[in-house]
Amino acid sequence: SLIGKNLLELTLPLFIAFLLSMAFIEFLFPFYKDYTSLVAESSSYYNGVIQSITRQEVLKASYWIYPLCCLIFLVLSTVPIVGLLKRNSRGTSLALRNGLIIGQIFIGSLFLLTSCMFYSQYRFMSRTDKGLVTDHIWQIDLGFDATYNTDCTPFIEALKQNSAIDDVTALTQPLLVLRGEWYCSFITQFPIEGRNNVDEATEDNCIVVQKNFLSFFGMKMKEGEWIQDQGTRDIVINETGARELNIPSLTGRLILSDDEDSENHAVPTRISGILRDFYYCPMQYPLSKVFFMYQNNADAARGYHGFRYFYIKVHPDNEKQALQYARRIYSQYSKKEISEDMQIIQLSTLMELFNRPEKTMFRIFLLLAVLCILISSFGVFFLVSLSTEQRKKEIAIRKVNGAQFSDILYLFLKEYLWLTLVSNAIALPLGYLFIKRWLETYAYHTDIHGWLFVCVFLFTCIIVILSVMRQVVVAAKINPAESVKSE
Repeated sequence: SLIGKNLLELTLPLFIAFLLSMAFIEFLFPFYKDYTSLVAESSSYYNGVIQSITRQEVLKASYWIYPLCCLIFLVLSTVPIVGLLKRNSRGTSLALRNGLIIGQIFIGSLFLLTSCMFYSQYRFMSRTDKGLVTDHIWQIDLGFDATYNTDCTPFIEALKQNSAIDDVTALTQPLLVLRGEWYCSFITQFPIEGRNNVDEATEDNCIVVQKNFLSFFGMKMKEGEWIQDQGTRDIVINETGARELNIPSLTGRLILSDDEDSENHAVPTRISGILRDFYYCPMQYPLSKVFFMYQNNADAARGYHGFRYFYIKVHPDNEKQALQYARRIYSQYSKKEISEDMQIIQLSTLMELFNRPEKTMFRIFLLLAVLCILISSFGVFFLVSLSTEQRKKEIAIRKVNGAQFSDILYLFLKEYLWLTLVSNAIALPLGYLFIKRWLETYAYHTDIHGWLFVCVFLFTCIIVILSVMRQVVVAAKINPAESVKSE
């Protein structure tokens, strides 16, 4: 009957916990959905999509998991009662209490550590110099159907004629992509002087750009000069590509063209310089070897490498006027294959999409960390309160024998700080392994610093110390005679 009464009393708290958990799931689900969503590009070569759990599936799983958790909780709650009936309550309750404290601090430390590392990676990605300027630049996507085998020079000239637009450039593919593969206008294989170990699998990604590409996006040359095309056909390679080729004195080397086209054959092709790397994709993906070149007259005549993406640079004061004009002439050239929100979009907005998953994940884990820390704090507080209540007689006898407040505080702190040490000794190594594996999914990531683990440990210690100190202060103020008498 005692066990049945205990289970009946726990029914209401369990029901309230269920309602709170459902509310928390509803609160977190938009963040989860945002994290798992895929921003599709209309020119994507990829058919894969990110699989995510729907809200209905989450709720359905909750209806199965909740009864299981209730069953486990109710079974654990009967352990102290069974121990009491068997007159072994002290050892059983002590072990259960210590286990609960270790478990709560373990979860709090683990989530706090991971949320701090998510923020650290997000901050690293946000503050890393991307190698290009995106302010006040807008991307215009005409779509594949509107630009395939079509001369878009009239569209470019129409943009340039507007006084509100400072500058215009065009690319065959977007400057920023959400995946790192296939960043190119076309793939070829350049027979560069001094290049060895070239086989059929060797691929050189090449992007067709316009003359103002370098200055338009504020990029910098590491070595040599930008494309001049004065007496030679110049090609520029990025910094990553130069390291990969590992050819001494790469700048100025000729490309031994075997192209049968008379124009390419008559004019020698050389590598005129090395472009500093710019991050054209999220930092999960490594930068690849990329060559940059102009579109020659023969390619333009044949309709090769048609420009699809156009970029306009506008002054903030003229932004509204420039965008209205761009949208008006956009409707004259496009075939309405691009969604309205992606037709004209600010380049800085696209750059922010690179960090969106990390920012969302940080928010999720921060909320979970705060929740776990609050639960741990309340749990430790009430368990310490229960412990001091059970040990009132011991505290009273110690006070009668001359023990000071500091002596009693030390007695409790020694016990609970030891439990804190044990829980962190489990949580921090597991957190390190999880963080290490997670960071390995990034080609460029922040470092794992030891001070972060120390801060997490100290933070949990402070929570435990404050909880213990509050209860010991209350217990120490009780008259020893009353405590002994009540016992």
